[in-house]
Amino acid sequence: MSRGLNSLISTLYATAQDNDAWATVSDELRHFTDGDKTVFAVRKWADREILNAYQYGFELPAFEVYEEYYFKVDLYTSGLASQAVNQFHAQHQFIHDRDFLNSEIYADFAAPNDIRYLTGCVTDIPGTGLFGQLSTIRGHGGEEFNDDILAQLNLLTPHFRQTLLLGQKIQQLETDLRSRERIVDSMPEAVFILSADCQVLYRNAAADALLSRSGLIKLANRHLTLAGPDPTNRLHKLAKGACDAAAGKALAGGNAFQIEDDNHFLEITAFPFHFRRDGEAGHLGRSATLLIVNDSEKKPALNEETLKALYNLTASEAAVTGLLARGLSPLEIADERTVSLDTVRTQIRSIHQKTGCNNQIQLLSKILGGVSRFS
Repeated sequence: MSRGLNSLISTLYATAQDNDAWATVSDELRHFTDGDKTVFAVRKWADREILNAYQYGFELPAFEVYEEYYFKVDLYTSGLASQAVNQFHAQHQFIHDRDFLNSEIYADFAAPNDIRYLTGCVTDIPGTGLFGQLSTIRGHGGEEFNDDILAQLNLLTPHFRQTLLLGQKIQQLETDLRSRERIVDSMPEAVFILSADCQVLYRNAAADALLSRSGLIKLANRHLTLAGPDPTNRLHKLAKGACDAAAGKALAGGNAFQIEDDNHFLEITAFPFHFRRDGEAGHLGRSATLLIVNDSEKKPALNEETLKALYNLTASEAAVTGLLARGLSPLEIADERTVSLDTVRTQIRSIHQKTGCNNQIQLLSKILGGVSRFS
């Protein structure tokens, strides 16, 4: 494979993340084929309408007119789209020269823009109803594209298709990320996006309000801290675990705990997340932690007898539920009650079943919101 073709393939893949790289592809393709003009377009299969295009060698007003009207009578594009996909075809292989020279598109667009000989390929973009077209053009001073150049160009076709597929996937991921970030902006809960070392990458308006009124959570040198070294260490462990999970380095572990003072308690929940600032490189963004903090008035202490009566819990299960509500992990509960971790896990499963909850967050929400009404 020639150096020019290797360079062209490399530049093709760059377009998956940078649409501006199509200008470089156009220039390299023109040199590689000894062409005068090149075109890349994404079109609809149904009517060949152009949705996006990059060109080299055209006067811009002429190309805009072509996009708006002349593609509708473009024998070349219609003929090319009827050929086998993922393969370069020369114009003479599917259009009689006389038909082309006598066509409306030739008289009104091709001849004035010195378009005489063309070759190109189309490739489908699965699931979109679209196809990509890559063409190179020679003027009246050139000649037909021969089989040798077509064979060289056909080495490009699998890479051309893969590029378009990658571009579509990245575009969808970016759309998903923008949607998620808009949701975060509008959430009524305090939301922080943290790095693995608890640097605040982003916070919403509710988070600013929480920082201004609560003594349990604060910013120090752009890093989030909690009241006391133990809660802060726990927050750091939570943030690192979520970041590692976002990066695919670990499974998401325990992701919630509480801290409290005399009047309030904070419910802190962490999730793996990807975050990218405007203009920051990388389509997926950096691995981060999405931290949601609920600030609530302190509820009365959980009454174990009330828990037993409400949910038919055993005395041990009621005690474990109370410790979960204080924010202790299963391992910490096992240490406090001097029982095995397996015993605590069995009790938690039974508690979930009896209370109709699937996880600790649901359990805390239910018992903190419900038991206080009966205490």
